[in-house]
Amino acid sequence: MGTGIDGETQYLTAITSPVGQKQGIYPNTKLRHEMETPGERFTKQLKKWLKDFSKTKFAIPTIIALSCVVYYLVIIYMALVCLANLLTPLFLLLLLWLAGVRRVKKLLLIGVIAIVFYTLILTGVITNQVQHVEQIEAESVDGSITGTLDPWFIDKNEPFSFRLTVNLTDPNMVVNDAHVHVIGVGAFSAVENNYTMTQESHDNTTWNIYIFNYTATTSKAVNVFKFWVDVNGTLVPAGEVDANDKVHFIQAPVSKDSLAVAALASLSAVQINLFNVLAPYGIIIAMIWWTRRARRMRERQVEKWQAEQAKEDAQKPKSVSKVPSLDAAMGKVEEGFVCSECGADVPADATVCPKCGEKFE
Repeated sequence: MGTGIDGETQYLTAITSPVGQKQGIYPNTKLRHEMETPGERFTKQLKKWLKDFSKTKFAIPTIIALSCVVYYLVIIYMALVCLANLLTPLFLLLLLWLAGVRRVKKLLLIGVIAIVFYTLILTGVITNQVQHVEQIEAESVDGSITGTLDPWFIDKNEPFSFRLTVNLTDPNMVVNDAHVHVIGVGAFSAVENNYTMTQESHDNTTWNIYIFNYTATTSKAVNVFKFWVDVNGTLVPAGEVDANDKVHFIQAPVSKDSLAVAALASLSAVQINLFNVLAPYGIIIAMIWWTRRARRMRERQVEKWQAEQAKEDAQKPKSVSKVPSLDAAMGKVEEGFVCSECGADVPADATVCPKCGEKFE
């Protein structure tokens, strides 16, 4: 007849008994595995999967791809958040560390490769934003001057026209002239042009309204412009007005050629990634390298100190307990003692063992 003790009871008895705890006896290991919580089993399986996957040839490409996803999300949704640029290099380094990549040279090489992909992503984002920039009307701070551009997006060397309207509030005001400042953005330099706009015929019945026009062309893929109007000898700017009443250049006209815009955007992308991603990533790698180097220096210093100490100890005369020799104890010879190194009989006044040369204090 059975005892009625099931496997779980046996397991609990084994692990709680003094003998079982001392000897590590687990009679039902299968039951023990089944008693693991789902979270523990998932964690164990995940660690095993990560360890196995990190040894495959797909590990590094997957890590770079995941970091590219994080980089894209950061530049799209967190571009204005303070220190958000640190998220991508920290995430990349964390994944590499978990994958067992610890060598400084390999970390740097993977970081540089990742930067190339980040630059391609940022180039695409900048190109898309520039070619879909919102068309706005230029204006002065007080709103009395407004200006427009048509067309906003152009083909290479296609003419574009500026139209400026000045609405005066005081009949004593006089508009002397108007200019449009156009800057063609280049790879390493900019082409600046300051065009004097042509005034349309002024109707005396509408003394307060002045209209100016100018048509220009540019070979640059990306340009910016801003108006300047001389009112009673004072230059009044008109462009994009921010919340602090500062007047900025407006980004236009822009080329329809995506490759031309991308070539220009890539330079900005390289510069941004060098400072925002590669620099902090490199600083972290340098800190890891310096920490390891400092540890090795300390270890070598300790080893050197131990060697010097051992050398000094070897050169010092040993302090021995002078055990009387058997002959001296039996009165056959004068007082003496036994050498602690070779066991030879040594005279009491000797400083060196006559047999092995051991020195005594």
